[in-house]
Amino acid sequence: MELGGSAVYENLISGSETNAAVRWALGYRRLLAGEQLEFFHRHQNLKILDSSRGEVLDSSTGLAFLFDEWWSASLRADVRHQTKPPLGSHKTDITYAVGVGVRF
Repeated sequence: MELGGSAVYENLISGSETNAAVRWALGYRRLLAGEQLEFFHRHQNLKILDSSRGEVLDSSTGLAFLFDEWWSASLRADVRHQTKPPLGSHKTDITYAVGVGVRF
């Protein structure tokens, strides 16, 4: 778990600006089926203190299967939600991913 202050730098069409923010983050990991299957969840919430900027929530949840100490496969869903997105953007974006990887 984390809680702390941040500075958010944005490069906008009208120029760049930096705003103070508060960041909350959580990471959870649970091994299942021995140590071969892992459930994970990570999220962070960034509250920009300028009231016109809103909040941003990033979350990643999924399963990872560990074949051995080197090889793994994963299935996850990533969510990004902005309470006040830029014009023409969606409030919520969801990405689904399947992967195979090498761990070292």
